[in-house]
Amino acid sequence: MMCGGEIPFTKKEVMNLHLLIYGILSTLVILFAGLFLVQIGYTETRGCIILEDNKIIQKNEELICCLRSVLDEKNIEIEEIKKNAEMMIALRPLKDYYTDDEISEILKEIPHGKIFRGDFRCAANFGESVGFHGAWRLRHQGWDIYPVGDDWMITPLAAGESVNFSDNNIYGLNITIQHSERVQSFYAHGETVYNRATRGNMVEADTVIMKMGESGLADGPHLHFEIRVKVGANKYVAIDPEPFVDR
Repeated sequence: MMCGGEIPFTKKEVMNLHLLIYGILSTLVILFAGLFLVQIGYTETRGCIILEDNKIIQKNEELICCLRSVLDEKNIEIEEIKKNAEMMIALRPLKDYYTDDEISEILKEIPHGKIFRGDFRCAANFGESVGFHGAWRLRHQGWDIYPVGDDWMITPLAAGESVNFSDNNIYGLNITIQHSERVQSFYAHGETVYNRATRGNMVEADTVIMKMGESGLADGPHLHFEIRVKVGANKYVAIDPEPFVDR
């Protein structure tokens, strides 16, 4: 006898219903398990891709660093070649007196150094046609420079012996420093020459030898600087000093 509203199921139908529910649940479990595994696989794959990308980036950075290092070395080489070329051009006045091989040896004797303790500017280059007070002109045998700022103290290009100190109408107060048997430097138009730089004294590269001025034939305060190379008995020839002076 059935109660009102109840739906009769046979035992077989109940079994089939259980199997259906079990099948649906199993399918859902498998589906979720599959999705989970796919997600793990995607994450691992994505991680591998990121790892590989990072390796590529690292390799690229190493390559860039290597290229920069090579370029820096090449730039240094280019600067050295340029500097050597400038120095050889500066020694052109010696070609009438020495062979190329001898000039290369003389180049090794010429010192490099600072003259002013700070930066400086150029008033007249070596070889230019220059005038004094508009009266006359000549081919400039030195390099006229003056400091930026008010530090007018002058130091020698390098250590050496003061072999001449004089005062005349052209160069005013001037000093000559002998650096080697064949190379000397010359400083002119000084306001003051210090006792430690007078003739016969040895000076170091950091010795203050002179205060810049405008003595002699000068249109304003500046240093007239020369590098001279011996070409005969008591005969010296001036070369372009610019490539040998450090800023």
